[in-house]
Amino acid sequence: MLNRGGSNSSRAFILFSGFNTRAVLTLCRIFTKYKITFFIIALDKNDPIHLTAYTSHVKWIRKKRQLDLDEFIDAIEHIRTRYEVDTVTIVPSTEALNRFILEHRGFLEDRNISVPLVNKALYELISNKYSFGELCALKGMKVPTEITLSEKAVTNYPIVAKPRNYSTSNTISPVIINHQLELLEFQRLYNVDDFYFQEYVNGESYYLLYSIDKSGTVVSFSQKNFIQQGNGKSIVLAVSAEIHNESIGEKYKRFFLELGFHGVVMVEIKRTKENDYMIEANPRFWGPLQLTMDCNVPIVELWLQMCGCELQEESKASPPYVYGEYLWLSGLLKSIKNNDVMYHVNPEVIQHLPDYLLSDVYLRKDSLNYFYDEIKGDK
Repeated sequence: MLNRGGSNSSRAFILFSGFNTRAVLTLCRIFTKYKITFFIIALDKNDPIHLTAYTSHVKWIRKKRQLDLDEFIDAIEHIRTRYEVDTVTIVPSTEALNRFILEHRGFLEDRNISVPLVNKALYELISNKYSFGELCALKGMKVPTEITLSEKAVTNYPIVAKPRNYSTSNTISPVIINHQLELLEFQRLYNVDDFYFQEYVNGESYYLLYSIDKSGTVVSFSQKNFIQQGNGKSIVLAVSAEIHNESIGEKYKRFFLELGFHGVVMVEIKRTKENDYMIEANPRFWGPLQLTMDCNVPIVELWLQMCGCELQEESKASPPYVYGEYLWLSGLLKSIKNNDVMYHVNPEVIQHLPDYLLSDVYLRKDSLNYFYDEIKGDK
């Protein structure tokens, strides 16, 4: 198989769409900005990517919703042969995809399919909520107090139930439990041994964001989260922040370097008057990735260079970071409709929503059709 030493003409990035659409769309925008070759493997014919300007990059539509190794290879070999690509790099856009390619890493790399992730053990150490929380506590970082369920009733609510380990067959997000009746219902629905329980930390919400290459170069950024979907799901309104320049940002940067981590990672922080608490970490591209692009933060650019992509010379020197805002309007409207909204600032921020409209991740020329489709769907 030919190897032209990392030339962009022989290298392509493969995006799996259909999940984490906001991040996938941002990655499409960045690849397009730098004229980087990329192809998309779509989930199905109803994949939102078909309603964007990047539908022409879709070169395979999956037959199975579940990731399947045979189809995975068929899709990539189809793209490689038809478009004369030597090396393909899988973009780590979702947890399920990352676990899948790590599980089959040797098989994939033997076929010149690059897996730009750390080893499986380190990835899972960071991605699994319980193991990373234990490691952070061992290193002196604050984590929410763990609660042991016993015959004695829990007296301080809310509490948060978190899965101990990730499961591809039954993905469960953390669940906020507000009172004893909800706890009893949770115990009825789930095997509590699969979960651990923590106090709910009420405070300001932040993301610490890092891109780290194999030589130890780091790009850091942060965002302050204003509004989130219920049960700690997707962020729908946020602004750029500065806590990556504070001691907490430096502490986690050193932490990841000491672990030998490379790639991208998001750390969720809850800030109270007394402490900064680590809530969870995700070593993959996050939903509000668009904010880094809008603020001129070269998080993705450093990752691309680590992958062997030769960026245009002018792209290597990023302009100074600028203030930015992030909105996912349809995600917010859906949560309001379902009465399932988490405010991390004064709820009166909703009165200023028109001020943020031009920052909507989908209200842009390349995704207007999808913006309108989502808005119509939320009526």
